[in-house]
Order: sequence, then structure tokens, then C-alpha cells
Amino acid sequence: LACDLFIDNHTNAGPSLAAGTEVFYNHKSPIGKGNKFAEILYKYIFPLSPGKDRGVLPDNRYVGSLYVIQHTLPPAVLVEHIFHTNITEVIDFLRNMDEYAKAEAKAIAEYFGEKWIEPNKSIPLPPIADLVEKLSNTISIDKTKWISKGSKDLDIYWLIKKIVDAKG
Repeated sequence: LACDLFIDNHTNAGPSLAAGTEVFYNHKSPIGKGNKFAEILYKYIFPLSPGKDRGVLPDNRYVGSLYVIQHTLPPAVLVEHIFHTNITEVIDFLRNMDEYAKAEAKAIAEYFGEKWIEPNKSIPLPPIADLVEKLSNTISIDKTKWISKGSKDLDIYWLIKKIVDAKG
């Protein structure tokens, strides 16, 4: 990649009560660079997380390795912001997505020695956060359908359909 830094944003999967934020770095990146950025990034995003402190970890501690950050030339990190199998974390993340983005931007600025200038523009909340919260408060959620079949990704279309059907 022709870049100076590589950030791979993810959400984690696990039991419905699993929670927390963690940042993995490429343990083979140029000495101290991947770890340095992971520490800076974690400093900004962890305070936003409603979950526990899962920390900054080298990628070789992850079972099966993290191919995407191990095969990049620049310093690389993989961020697991939340567990998408935990409805409380999902709602919080959706409500604060702009704050997570700003936290990442601040970390990038600090890493490159640039001064962060606070924007004076407010970003509206994503409407999906309200839908997910209503869903979790008004109808029973089958946790097996919360995740796309054959995937670890949030199936947002299933959630929207569930909301529409419940209102029906």
C-alpha cells in the first residue's frame, strides 16, 4: 500500500455479554511504529467504549493471526471497537459513531505530530441507532439471527425488517 498508516476498523463477535474495545498492531511493523500508533489510538477510543478495557495487543497473540495487518508495509492496526453481538454496545456505538471517528482523527493527527483543530460542525445522530434501541426494548430478539448467516457481521436488514414487522 502506498500510505503512511493502515487502520482496519472492525466490530468483534462473541457471546451476547462479551464487551470491550481492543486494538491489535502488526508486531513486525517498523520498530515501535505500529505499537506507538496503537497506543495513541487506544488512548482516544477506549474512553468512548461502554465495555471493558481489552487493551492494545500484538497481532501474534490473536489465534489464527490477523492477515490484513500482517501483510501491509506501513504501520498497521486493527481496531475492534465493540462486540456487535452485544446490543448495549451496538446502540452506544451507533449513537456515538461521530465521536469514534473524531477520536481516530485525533489519534492520526497526534501520530503525525499535527495539531488537532476541533471542527465547529455538529454531525446528526444516525437514525439507525434509534431503530436498534426501539427494537431491543419492544420485541424479543433471536440472538442467532442478529448475525448474518455464515458471517460475523451485523445483519442490519434483518433488524429493520424485525422493526417493521413489529409495528405491523
